[in-house]
Amino acid sequence: RAHLVSERKNRIDFHFDEDDDFEGWIPLMHLASARVQGGAFEMTSTGADPYIVHADTRPEPGSVKAVTIRMRTSAGPWAQFFWATTEAGYAEASSVAFPIVSDGQFHEYTFELADHPHWAGKQVTSIRLDPTVVGGADVAVDFIIGGTHDDLDGDGLANRLEVDGGIDPYRWDTDADG
Repeated sequence: RAHLVSERKNRIDFHFDEDDDFEGWIPLMHLASARVQGGAFEMTSTGADPYIVHADTRPEPGSVKAVTIRMRTSAGPWAQFFWATTEAGYAEASSVAFPIVSDGQFHEYTFELADHPHWAGKQVTSIRLDPTVVGGADVAVDFIIGGTHDDLDGDGLANRLEVDGGIDPYRWDTDADG
């Protein structure tokens, strides 16, 4: 993919397509065997608060109204997405907890952030994913993307137009050439 470093920094657009490329994500707590291979960021949780962090993500305020995460987990009832801003660090108030299906299969989780008081209009500086809340879970993250429900990848092309044109609506494609 032809993403420039400055473009990636201003987007939430992570696909883990290249082996050994963590795309700036860092496994920080209660995780073992972290690797990127076969199109996914894989890891095993070793405690009740595992998380990964992307410490330099700065989407334009208002440009990301929803986040979609596609991942699989083998254990745990829920996950949590956090963010830090120029005003505050990671906190429960700046997060969204969501139920997960821990059956070892990939599932997509989309949550709205447009009206969240700690997201809307704020300059986000970093993001964090707690993929589960238990130890001993095998986890694989396929992608983490931000946009809107009408434009999942935030590239300015409506999902409907991308699908009709044979373009993957989860992939950023600013020149609309598929």
